[in-house]
This record gives sequence, structure tokens and C-alpha cells, in this order.
Amino acid sequence: MPRIIVVKISPQSQGRGEEYKEKSAFFIVLVKAIVKDIKKFLVEFMSFILKPGKNSAWRKHVLNNLVVDAILYEKVETSLPTARSLTKLLAKLITWAKKAEKEKENKELKQHLYRLALRYLVNKKKMEVKQKNRPEKTKVLDKLFKELGKKYQDRPGGYSRIVKLGLRNGDSSLRVIFALC
Repeated sequence: MPRIIVVKISPQSQGRGEEYKEKSAFFIVLVKAIVKDIKKFLVEFMSFILKPGKNSAWRKHVLNNLVVDAILYEKVETSLPTARSLTKLLAKLITWAKKAEKEKENKELKQHLYRLALRYLVNKKKMEVKQKNRPEKTKVLDKLFKELGKKYQDRPGGYSRIVKLGLRNGDSSLRVIFALC
């Protein structure tokens, strides 16, 4: 662990000549060494915090599954970094649903927006879920384009909220509830 040393040089010591120059050169070298140690520490030991640690295909797969759950159940419990990336992806999907709702007459644009959404919901387009307050099953694309597109038609953004729960026991990661507003 690098040591941080704070050095304060008073303005009175500036006119002292050679002794001051030697001390200031020493302090400059010392500060450069400390900065180098801190950078090395951050690169070697803190890098696991700065990156998720899995490959991009795994991250995409997890995010796509979480998006489907967020659309169907409107509430998901996950970690904070995952929830933040989920917010961006869900905002993109809801924006496409809003555009499709606005352009009802233009069938080609509506079909294009459906296909854009299917890139993220590729294995989930036939997924159905029985919900408590409805007798029929709900499909992911139907809920996204028919219900959420209408629900958020007048809202320019801010479709979700993140509520912090606390730390998980196993790895002390912050758990949150990601919910649609």
C-alpha cells in the first residue's frame, strides 16, 4: 500500500539558496515516486473493481435476460452497476416502443422498430408469463410495444428508478431494486 506524504513548503524558505533547492528537488522526486506507487496500486489491485470481470458476450446475455424480466415484472433485484447499464438499455427499448406507438400508420417503420427491439430480445419473443391480475398470458414484445409505449408516450425520459437495499453478505456488493416508474 503506498504511503501518502503531504509536504508544505513555506514561502519564507524560498530565498534560502542551495539548501532549499536540494530539499525541493528531493521532495519533487519523493512526490513523483508516491504518484507512481499510487498508479501502480490502482492498476494492479483495484482493477477488479473497475471492470466487471466477465467477457462482453456474458454481459450482453445477462443484460438481455434482465431487460426481459424488467419488462414483464416491472421490478428486478440486482447489483448497482448492472442496474445502471440496464437503465440505458431499457430507455432505448422504450423509446423505440414510443416511436412505434406514435407512427401507427407507417407499417414499415413500426416493423423496423420491432426488429430493432428483437436484437435485444432475440430468444424471448415467444416468452409468455402469467401475471396475477390478468387471465391471459403476456408476451414480452406485446407488453413493450402496446403497454409501455402507451404508458410512457408523454414522458421524455426517466422510465426507471433505482432503490438501494444494502450490501450483500457474500461479496459486499450493493444490492438495488430496479423498477419501472
